[in-house]
Amino acid sequence: MPRQAVERTASGPVRVFVASPDRSLLEAVLATPGCILVGHVEQPEHCLPILGQVAADALVLAGDGREDEDALLARHLRLIYPRLAVALIVPEMVATALAGLENLGVTVVPRGGNPGGAISQLFAPLGEPLQGLPAAREMAADVALPSRRLSGGPPAPGPVQRILTQQVITVCSPKGGVGKTLVATNLAVAVASRTPARVVLADLDLNSSDVGVHLDLLEGPTLVDVLPYLPEVGTVDMARFVVTHRPSGLNVLLGPARPELGGLVKMEHLRRILDWLRREYHFVFLDTPPDGTSELMQECLQVASRVLLVTTTDAASLRQARMAVDNMRRLGVPGDRVILVVNQVYDGGPVSLREVQGFLGLGTAAALVSDRRLADTAVFDGRPLVLGAQDHPLVVSLLSLAGMVCPGLIPHSPPDSRRRLFGWVRRVLR
Repeated sequence: MPRQAVERTASGPVRVFVASPDRSLLEAVLATPGCILVGHVEQPEHCLPILGQVAADALVLAGDGREDEDALLARHLRLIYPRLAVALIVPEMVATALAGLENLGVTVVPRGGNPGGAISQLFAPLGEPLQGLPAAREMAADVALPSRRLSGGPPAPGPVQRILTQQVITVCSPKGGVGKTLVATNLAVAVASRTPARVVLADLDLNSSDVGVHLDLLEGPTLVDVLPYLPEVGTVDMARFVVTHRPSGLNVLLGPARPELGGLVKMEHLRRILDWLRREYHFVFLDTPPDGTSELMQECLQVASRVLLVTTTDAASLRQARMAVDNMRRLGVPGDRVILVVNQVYDGGPVSLREVQGFLGLGTAAALVSDRRLADTAVFDGRPLVLGAQDHPLVVSLLSLAGMVCPGLIPHSPPDSRRRLFGWVRRVLR
């Protein structure tokens, strides 16, 4: 990488964006003094809409064997962002053939057997750690690693991670009727309508597929229609199996039209579907069945970068949620990857949000105020709440939750409290 492009500026450390499925590159960037990781996607081409949202100084590209495509992408990005330093990490055998990219300002780095070592050498001239480095490690809590937390320490208080990364968000609840699908549909619509990212919502509640009802998508292909074509992923246009929610631009993979068809979906099908969705989309939302122990549920938990556990404050829901948390711990799901969503919260309820957090042993939590009439009307009309009145407390809390799931991409602040109060008074007096 050109030396002038990565030298530390007066404003602080070098801001690095990583586009690669190789998680060792993330560790190398975080361990390099003077660098802050500001974003990550697994598929290099997915960095295009997100790069414009962050002020990155350097981009590290390392694909999974498609060096020609990665080289074209690196060249394209240098034309779009002339001040961005681009490093392309490729196998040693093809590094020489791509050396011409150096004339365009792209540094070609031989991968060798230690891609993390290549990153360390790349940024080695930056010197000693800066004050900003601990913040970078704190941000790393938002990147799902299979083995351990990158930060090596307890998470900072509050959902303040600002790293922009590919996400698989599993929305789950061990008990039905707590608003799981309402949360999944509204969050997916919020992210799709407020960001340039490609967003998909997959209805994996195979015996009770209600996503289509919430979004007024009652016709079209379903997950079952995909099954015969899964062996041909990569050669068949799989986009024809998703339905577009036109008001938001959200892509939806609908669940089976009838409960008995859910039995056709096997675990090998699910794994191929998840792999396909992760390669094609920036944000993958999974609406899962109310079952915390099935093989399907365990797979959805394992692939998730965020897990949203939805519950209410009644005793039965809290008991089931406690068992779900215990199961997540047995599966090795890190606690800082789980966001507790307490739905139907109202003044004078039996327990407070803090008491629910303490009972379940979860730190990060969100409360959704109770308005059953508004929620039921939204489902009946097939129009998500987040597309309606932006000043309603329930909508405000849903958008705040979307900001926790999608840090840095949803610029939303609650409206002025006086305006909100006057608005409610006008509605009451009508």
